[in-house]
Amino acid sequence: MQMRTLNRQRATIVGMHYFCSQKAPVGSRPLPLSPKAVSKHERIFASGKKIRINSGNGNAYINFGADLTYLLRDCQACVDANKLEDCSIIEILKDLLNIFQNENYIVWCWNFSTITICIKEGSSSVDMFKSWMHAMVLAGYYYPVRDGILSSAEKLERYTAKEGLDKTRMALDVVNRDFEELCKQLIELGWDLETCALLTHEMRTIRIAGEEKKTI
Repeated sequence: MQMRTLNRQRATIVGMHYFCSQKAPVGSRPLPLSPKAVSKHERIFASGKKIRINSGNGNAYINFGADLTYLLRDCQACVDANKLEDCSIIEILKDLLNIFQNENYIVWCWNFSTITICIKEGSSSVDMFKSWMHAMVLAGYYYPVRDGILSSAEKLERYTAKEGLDKTRMALDVVNRDFEELCKQLIELGWDLETCALLTHEMRTIRIAGEEKKTI
């Protein structure tokens, strides 16, 4: 059976294949995976909360559709863990709002374990898919092969708020580069991007005062 909607597992399979294919020369890059091709890689009862990357080097936990409380908690944890860094929750939030002022979501990950995704009010299924792709790129930044020898404490010390924000910007640039073309190709391959299958629970959205809804 072939499913045409992108749930967390299928979106991850599609994303991993796509990002790996970008390493090939432009003229020889393969098309994204079709629903039929993805069905061959799906696992029954696979966890939808973790993204496996780098051939099992690590699993990133994705807190998808989180409310503002989780974002504030993660920002506070970042401040508490990096006492020598001159930063505050307000400064981190201001930077995040600036980074995502043209997006319908906010993604934040400052360490190596949890990626928080907040969805803005009025977001579409495509916006949510883009946020998941963004999280995948961030997971790749936090689990390079060379980090396999670092302890948890060393990783916490290494990833400061500034580094987390820099990685977030870099990941957004990567996703924005070809996202519209990727969506076009996925639709041509038979994927249904209008139906959101990423949600596994009731999602809370956030509203940013003064922002207008962006469309992709």
